[in-house]
Amino acid sequence: MKIWQRIFNPRIVLLLLIVGFIFLYLQIKDGKYSNQDYQTYNQYQLMTQGDCDLVEAGCQSYGDDINVLLTFQSSPSALKPFVATLVIESPKDMQSSDVKLSFEMQGMDMGEQSFKLDFAQSTGRWEGEVILPICTSGRSDWL
Repeated sequence: MKIWQRIFNPRIVLLLLIVGFIFLYLQIKDGKYSNQDYQTYNQYQLMTQGDCDLVEAGCQSYGDDINVLLTFQSSPSALKPFVATLVIESPKDMQSSDVKLSFEMQGMDMGEQSFKLDFAQSTGRWEGEVILPICTSGRSDWL
């Protein structure tokens, strides 16, 4: 039996076709071949002075033509919902913006822990109920 007949026997060809179809299916499912428009986001580099207490007075950050105040209505505790409030002062109209609050821990990969805040027309603030995830290592130094 010649070497090319061993390489291209019907079982190998069928296996290669199956792997190819699975690869193509996963690429299409992931949106690689769609005419989907990508979303763009404005990101702001914000500066904060010193330590801030999010429950007592909030945490104020500022940057290029933007001022942000984040407060929690109660002390955050893991796996217990609490309300986060965000006030944005900017010359740009930010009411139609999507605002998400995310939690991270330095040196840890906790997955995406973000929560959408909704704009309340009556107060001019973004508010939402968020849940602080629990860390299995017992750490609680969230950013």
